[in-house]
Amino acid sequence: MLPALAAALAGHRKLRDLALYANGFGDAGAEAGESEFGAMALGAALQQMPRLQDLRLQQNQIGVKGAQALARGLEGTTALELLWLVQNQIGDAGCQASTVESTAAGRRRGFPCTFVSLALSIDGSQMMMHILGFEFQALAAALAGHRKLRDLALYANGFGDAGAEALANGLQYHTRLEDVRLFENSIGEVGCKALANVLSKQKKLRVLILRTNHLGDAGAEALGNALAQMSSLQELRLQQNAITDAGAQALARNLQHTALRELWLSENEIGDLGCQALAAAIEQLPLHTLHLEKNSIGESGAHALVKGLQHKSLESVHIQDNCIDGPGCEALQQLQIKDLRCEDQQDRCWSACVASGCSP
Repeated sequence: MLPALAAALAGHRKLRDLALYANGFGDAGAEAGESEFGAMALGAALQQMPRLQDLRLQQNQIGVKGAQALARGLEGTTALELLWLVQNQIGDAGCQASTVESTAAGRRRGFPCTFVSLALSIDGSQMMMHILGFEFQALAAALAGHRKLRDLALYANGFGDAGAEALANGLQYHTRLEDVRLFENSIGEVGCKALANVLSKQKKLRVLILRTNHLGDAGAEALGNALAQMSSLQELRLQQNAITDAGAQALARNLQHTALRELWLSENEIGDLGCQALAAAIEQLPLHTLHLEKNSIGESGAHALVKGLQHKSLESVHIQDNCIDGPGCEALQQLQIKDLRCEDQQDRCWSACVASGCSP
């Protein structure tokens, strides 16, 4: 079916948006004698679509050869702004082809091949595949030429601090980012500090997702300092980052400079002191969603939240799996939050709660 569709699409030279996601059409018949199908066929058709602006091909089992075919096809596309290849099986070589080759082709032909949105999950079958050495350096360097970039999704690649520093270097002159998703990448303190410097320049940044990394308190502090310049930020997700009270307090110091509507800090190591600092900052925000589940928050933290949230129209507050006894949950229930989760889990968290100095 796809070869026929690709052939039909080739005749539509004015096509601007093409979404063929979640079809699993794969690459192509690589062996001699097999007809083209999958991404190979589509790559050939793309050469006849010079006005294509938006191409979404996530969840299609595209591999290295398919990515290379797509890169060749995109050489004839002068207007491409958004390219989504999330949850495929591209790997390092395919990633290099889909960014560096298309960018180089743009320079050879004398037109800008500038992405507004780039989303790459390098290997959909191995969600923590590591991009190391030349390949990721090439990708990061290629991004330097895409000054109009608005959306950046490079999640589940595990590129670590070295990759984060290379990425920050490639983005150092960007100022238009609106949506950045870099979760599950093993980014630590060093990488977060490099990224924070870039993120502080993004006046239009609305969404920042750095969950499931290794930021720790030092990374949270660097990010907290950058928050002072993020007046448009509406969604911040930092779950599973080993953030303690110190990190939460560092974040809280500049939250009032944002427009935060969603804050996700679940599965960290935040106790009462950190929760109290966050609660005070939340009073000044248009927040409607708060996730603090699976930390070490006790009764005093819960009561601080009641004060911070009492004048807000909240849709969702998740604070279950902490060290909050009945009175704290009862006080939160008086706020009439649409989706409140505050189950008592003292048996599970008692030792962690006492160790962090919370007040059970």
